Amino acid sequence: MAGLNKGLRITFPADTTTRTAKVYMGVWGAQARVTATLNTKSYTDTSVANTTAATAGCYSFTYTGTASGQTMTIDILINADYKGGIGNITLQAATLLGSVTPPTATPTNTPVPPTATFTPTSSVDNSSLNAVTCTNTGTINLTTEGTQDWAHWGRVNGTTFDHKASVTQKISVGLTNGYTALNGGSVLNYSNNLSSFAWTDGTPAASNGGTPSGIYVAGLNKGLRITVPADTTTRTVKVYMGVWSAQARVTVTLNTKTYTDTSVANTTASSTGCYSFTYAGTASGQTMTIDILVNADYNGSGNITLQAATLSGNASLKSQAAPMIVIDNAQSTSVTPSETPVPLPTNTLVPPTSTPLPTLTAVPPSETPVPLPTNTLVPAPSSLRIEAESLSAGDPNIIIGITSDPEGGNQELQGLEAV
Repeated sequence: MAGLNKGLRITFPADTTTRTAKVYMGVWGAQARVTATLNTKSYTDTSVANTTAATAGCYSFTYTGTASGQTMTIDILINADYKGGIGNITLQAATLLGSVTPPTATPTNTPVPPTATFTPTSSVDNSSLNAVTCTNTGTINLTTEGTQDWAHWGRVNGTTFDHKASVTQKISVGLTNGYTALNGGSVLNYSNNLSSFAWTDGTPAASNGGTPSGIYVAGLNKGLRITVPADTTTRTVKVYMGVWSAQARVTVTLNTKTYTDTSVANTTASSTGCYSFTYAGTASGQTMTIDILVNADYNGSGNITLQAATLSGNASLKSQAAPMIVIDNAQSTSVTPSETPVPLPTNTLVPPTSTPLPTLTAVPPSETPVPLPTNTLVPAPSSLRIEAESLSAGDPNIIIGITSDPEGGNQELQGLEAV
């Protein structure tokens, strides 16, 4: 299929069993944007591209839903057209394998993130991003946790920015007040967060025994951005945030890798969450951005909150280590900021977490140039694992394949539609 932002969608069934879907696709004179979505989990990759000829790739998605009757969608769109309107994405086939017995459920207060691998070829972005949950309750010692750097916002007002004094600043370097307000949001502070933050090596405040303060931004699609440095070493950044009468959209971007989650939400009161991102870039001087936006506003003044962030790690990457993307929900706990001008209730609410969390894991593609026949244009061609496989030039027909379940029974492949 040709045309910028045009493409194809296919779907797969999802429930509490684990399945693997492989999708064989490619491009000609274009860059593809592949997006897999399962419930609130989304994986996006743009690594399959060729400015002059054809390239084929294969994505392998291992996934599990939370209940019967769910659907995972895979969209393949033209992200860039290098041939003046005729660059295209191609789709050849897909297979479905699975019905693996899911692991035993774990208590909701001890979430176990799914494992996943993302194994591109050397020509693909080899940066890595691993996202799991952490706890945003009690008193967090920023000095102990933030061995490389830490940051806290809102101790006095919306511009107060405390950070580690004994190191060169790494969190939000060059950003006024340690953040960027996105889409015109106004930044205010509040002082009754459920969790507190303590430190003994800070500036401008040298120490604090535990402040329940933070900052917030109200307004649909408004929010905050913070940054951390990236190179070929592995680091972990923890981000302590929350919502009030809103749903947050947290998006982390490192080179072409993107993680998005919308699980921290509360329609009537406050909830806090914590995300822990372990990551590594491909070269020195790179930056990972973390955006926290109001994805849904439930009462006209719903807001997202940000309290603190810590940075640790600096362990060397193994030379042959495969990049990894693991996607899991942030854990929510209740918090009740009371703030003017936003009237905040005094009650607390812990969002339910009894339902198993969906998982996505992903494995992007290896790219092998595939010459096209003369005068032939190939038409449109919540854990998630993607393994790269190369393809050779072949039949331009679109074929959707179904494999047999090794445990018995065939698996259904749902739908093919233009998007």
